[in-house]
Amino acid sequence: MMHDVDRSQGTKETYERQLRGLVLPFFEHYTIREVTVGRVEMFLKQQRELSYSRAKHARKTFGMIMAFAVRREIITRNSVKEASRMKKPPHTPKALTTEQIAAIRLAAREWRSQEGRDVERDRTGAEPPGPECVAAVSHGNP
Repeated sequence: MMHDVDRSQGTKETYERQLRGLVLPFFEHYTIREVTVGRVEMFLKQQRELSYSRAKHARKTFGMIMAFAVRREIITRNSVKEASRMKKPPHTPKALTTEQIAAIRLAAREWRSQEGRDVERDRTGAEPPGPECVAAVSHGNP
């Protein structure tokens, strides 16, 4: 599958995994000529209900397969290409709360004042608190 696509081997493997895991379960009982725009839209709607990203990947992978079939004259049109565009869901940025920022500052201050810490070394490049500190604060465990 996808042997003549000009992509890296890892990319081809990803596409094949997406095809087998996302696309084929829905279309396994249809021939390629039975893949209509309506069926593609039902499929994409089902994927979109799970995740926009999942639907986007499924559409891209399936669209490439259908384009290949058009180039090989197996089908005359790419039903995926003719399906409606998917609207990206609104994204709400997530920011730390004032309390979380204060907890991070406190953790950094405590880290710098630990007994035995070489203050000069800290000023010249010792690593600040790691992601575990930020993760703890983000989850309410300062």
